[in-house]
Amino acid sequence: MKRVIKSLVVSTIMLTSSLFLLGSCKNDDEKPVKEVPSTLTFSSDALYPEGIAYDSQSQSFVVGSIKQGTIGTVDFTGKYTLLVNDPLLISTYGIKVSGNFAYVCTGDIGNGAKSSSATTGKVAKVLKIDLSQKRLVQTYDLSSLVTGSVFPNDLAIDDAENIYVTESFQGFLYKIDKSGKASIFLENELFKGEGFNLNGIVFHKGGYLLVDKTNTGKILKVNLSNKSVSEVTLPAPIEGADGLTLKGESLYVVGYSSGVISELKSTDNWQTATLVATDTIGYEGPTAATIAEGKTYILNAKVLEMINNPATASSKTFTIKRYQAQ
Repeated sequence: MKRVIKSLVVSTIMLTSSLFLLGSCKNDDEKPVKEVPSTLTFSSDALYPEGIAYDSQSQSFVVGSIKQGTIGTVDFTGKYTLLVNDPLLISTYGIKVSGNFAYVCTGDIGNGAKSSSATTGKVAKVLKIDLSQKRLVQTYDLSSLVTGSVFPNDLAIDDAENIYVTESFQGFLYKIDKSGKASIFLENELFKGEGFNLNGIVFHKGGYLLVDKTNTGKILKVNLSNKSVSEVTLPAPIEGADGLTLKGESLYVVGYSSGVISELKSTDNWQTATLVATDTIGYEGPTAATIAEGKTYILNAKVLEMINNPATASSKTFTIKRYQAQ
């Protein structure tokens, strides 16, 4: 009997040890998920970052710059690191990360350090940046598709890897297909108006785009299969509608001029939407939002300083703030 009990004890210890070792094993390629702070403060002279995206592979935020025309990263300690500073980057706006690449809208509305008479209103490109190699690997030129002043503001990527870009000055959508061919995807009267037209854009897995208009505060739904456009019925226009991000059926709209982040939801496939919450605390000219580790983060870009006084705008610190419903 003693021998049996001893064998059982030894077997139990060996089984427990094996389970422990199994549980402690992990794929070397998998990084443990870190907790993202509720607010990150980062510093870079006169950066004025308009676009933001989250790179889960490096666990850092990718940010652009209106004034410097650069791409950099911000880690979870708030450390800013310059990633790419290329002559083709005049001012950088919307950013999306897909896989190991960042896709960046670059244009020039005349208030960047690299702005000139040769580039102001004439540059419309999307640049593909390899995040691990920290270099520009491909350029998609959109300016040759249209005459007149151009401003490529933001972009979205669908499940087939097509890229859609908002043209804010002239009011239409560009498209860059998977092969790299650029075209004007869609023109519509609902896109047009005075001043800044189409701005933020997101892809919905239902097969459509949601796009906002800065000058009217409206949100439009663009069906990708038949190119139909409809206006999403809102409780009220959203002042200074800028960047958009989508998490499930929650759409976050950044109001750059109001400093209000609006959370909208829809129960009818974005025919209508309701305002469920807002966040208004601690924002100065916010411009864009992104999802990081399941939470929504807003880029507090101080963009009004750049708009009102571009020649003297010289802020050194900026924040990335977690959305807090009020």
